[in-house]
Amino acid sequence: MSAKATQADGAVSVGRRKFLTASGALAIAGCATRPLGTYETAEVPAPTWRVGDRWTYQLTDFYTRLDVGTVTREVISVGPNGYRITTLTAEGRLLDDAVYTAAGIQVAGNLSEDSQTVAGTLAPPFERYAFPLTSGKEWRQYITRTDPDGFRNPVWTNTRVEGWETIQAGGRTVRAILIRRDLNLGPKDPFHGDLYRWEVEWYAPELRGTARLQMDEWYFERRTDYTRGTLPGARYSYELVSFAVA
Repeated sequence: MSAKATQADGAVSVGRRKFLTASGALAIAGCATRPLGTYETAEVPAPTWRVGDRWTYQLTDFYTRLDVGTVTREVISVGPNGYRITTLTAEGRLLDDAVYTAAGIQVAGNLSEDSQTVAGTLAPPFERYAFPLTSGKEWRQYITRTDPDGFRNPVWTNTRVEGWETIQAGGRTVRAILIRRDLNLGPKDPFHGDLYRWEVEWYAPELRGTARLQMDEWYFERRTDYTRGTLPGARYSYELVSFAVA
């Protein structure tokens, strides 16, 4: 990567790091303020997920453009208490075991690709999707994530629904509504400061799920000069390569 590209990427990352200070809450700005997609008044209702719904994604490093492998998300149980969706690598390694009380309302699971924040229960539930989705809809939350060992982390989220785009996904043309999220996931680990995450998702109603996702994470060193103490974390692009809707 050239020096100019590195400097440009660094400038973009710094532009994303605008957060409210006193409360530690996440700022609205995210990576940019420019609206994404084309504004439409159409509403997207909550999907009805079924056992066997499955989406496989190609992961690419967001900056190096190197292939990272594939992951598959699959609905493995549906019942009166909600849904369970797992995410596995091509080799069968479990990355996430998410529980939803309703479509879009997540009460357990992984909020990060970082290995030290892979699991936890969420209270109140994380509104990953506040259905019905429509351009301009926005919501914020303060959540407590409790890890399996009982350690509690604060989580701040800001989610905004953007416009629509027509894209290629899974070998077909689909209409997708864009969703922008900014998250402060609390301390990365006992030795580092807060872990931040930015993502843009292309949600395709006809696929009942994500057609594309771009995400970027970074965290603070434990030092007083936060402006120079940021370190890069996971940064991936997810592209749908195949799907099976039951």
